Amino acid sequence: LAWNLSASRKDRFEPYYWHLIIGPIPYLGFFEQSQAIRERDRLVSAGYDTGMYEIDAFSTLGRLPDPVTSAMLNREIGSLADTVLHELTHNTISKFADTNFNETLATFVGRTAALDFLAFAFGPDDPVVVQTRESNEDSDRLTAFLRTLYDELNVLYGSDRSSDQKIAQREGIVQAAQERFLEEILPQMHQPEVFRVYGTLGINNAFLLLNIRYNDGLDVFEGIHELTGRNWGQTLSLFSQAAARDDSIGFLRGVLAASGL
Repeated sequence: LAWNLSASRKDRFEPYYWHLIIGPIPYLGFFEQSQAIRERDRLVSAGYDTGMYEIDAFSTLGRLPDPVTSAMLNREIGSLADTVLHELTHNTISKFADTNFNETLATFVGRTAALDFLAFAFGPDDPVVVQTRESNEDSDRLTAFLRTLYDELNVLYGSDRSSDQKIAQREGIVQAAQERFLEEILPQMHQPEVFRVYGTLGINNAFLLLNIRYNDGLDVFEGIHELTGRNWGQTLSLFSQAAARDDSIGFLRGVLAASGL
């Protein structure tokens, strides 16, 4: 359907922002692949890390009807349910100019509500439910690995080394981390063949920021959902209140702290 592009400084985790009428955004979608490639090449020439990937769904945050595309229908049922509910979350709750909150919220709701839907539609022990749950567990293992790598590189980027030294030394850190992934983490996966590519993939700052953008703080959203007894009406109400605050995640952490969780 389209291609998403994001970028970051090479010597620190600083995303590149496109400044549009709707405000600054750390990724940009293109319906024409040639345009995405041209913009990617411009950023590479300017010295940025870049990441570009295909997408089959998007949200206009409720401004326009969102399409269910033919490409989406190529997904397995669990992934399709997750994607539809992810995009519907953007239409239900969104925070202006806070992409990380919007995307992590949609990631949590999409995957969690998808499991609820699948269990209701097919039964809690149906293979599609088991497979979707295992896929989420694999994704969590990958996310934890990428977060650890992010933290390791952040220590390097916060040092007094020169920019060139940081860029040169990060390659060794990434390579060592990927070796650990193949030896220690991949064998724990339910579907290791799906995730093996992350042991050799060209991981850079843009890619790691993308993972943070969609997956950081999922435990906070899960804690709120547990607090409400997994009542979606109450959970979404608290998420909506959080979206109206300057520090949305801080607000939710405060709710959890007040409850003793």
